[in-house]
Amino acid sequence: MEQVIFFAPRFFEKMWGGTKLTEQYPYSYKVNQEPLGEIWGFADHVNGVSVVRGGKYDGMSLHELWLTQSSLFGFYTSPESHFPFQLRLVDAKRKLSVQVHPDDVFAHEFAGDNGKHEAWYVLDAETGSKIIYGHSAVDAQQFLDMVNDERWKDLLCEIPVRQGDFIYVPAGMLHAIGAGNLVLEVAQNSDTTYRFYDYERLDTSGTKRELHMEQAKRVTTVPAKYPVMNKRTEYYCDAVLDTFMESEFFTVQKLSVGGDAVVAKANAYLACFVVSGSGTLQGSAIGAGDFLLLTAATKQIEASGNFELVMVYKQEVAG
Repeated sequence: MEQVIFFAPRFFEKMWGGTKLTEQYPYSYKVNQEPLGEIWGFADHVNGVSVVRGGKYDGMSLHELWLTQSSLFGFYTSPESHFPFQLRLVDAKRKLSVQVHPDDVFAHEFAGDNGKHEAWYVLDAETGSKIIYGHSAVDAQQFLDMVNDERWKDLLCEIPVRQGDFIYVPAGMLHAIGAGNLVLEVAQNSDTTYRFYDYERLDTSGTKRELHMEQAKRVTTVPAKYPVMNKRTEYYCDAVLDTFMESEFFTVQKLSVGGDAVVAKANAYLACFVVSGSGTLQGSAIGAGDFLLLTAATKQIEASGNFELVMVYKQEVAG
């Protein structure tokens, strides 16, 4: 059984995108109309499906791999019809719209999609970079009044961010990635977003982008509920393992390697992104920008080199 499986990046142009993705990582992409804004590394969604790069399963989609090669993920039968989460890179040269995502209950009924809890690991942040995170309204009436009066500055809350920060964005939280941020986004397998405010700006055709105000008002949590994060750190010889969060939707960890290390493996499979550096994982050469699956064939993580690796998994009850 293959121990490490690599995935090819999928590229998406966005009006707010920039040049950092190809400057900081060895991706080759020629812009067509708009700047490169997102790269999807792990996705099994109607709007984008990841494909294996090289090896025994070269060219196979993540969807097919999940359904037909379930033993790679530690299952006899895959417990869900689609891979349960996504890993994306987001380069915000310009700020993204203020938006909100629904939970599963709302999304299943009204969007035909999953809800979307997500998290960001900040790969790079220019001096003074911020994000919008939550709002100031204390009850539903005040929220509606501030929206109707377009008191965006009073309503929306900003916080500063820097490289290495981890932010959890639960469904129902108003949010926006600010200009100058490059983030790794981990999210439920969903592409449903309700755009709440877009700064009155125009797209490339000279028109304002569509807002989804009615849906956004229905799914926004009022008052805002800010999660309390408790990072856990484990130390190994030549390695440090940080667990940023554990939830029913996904668990996010970061492994920092500085030599030859053997590290306990928390789950049968791990979806990984190489943040920086280079080395080997289970004997396979890896480098910054790689998206890879550490399969159930590995019982422990065997790493060598100098690199940082974000690892994500969802604990499932196999069928």
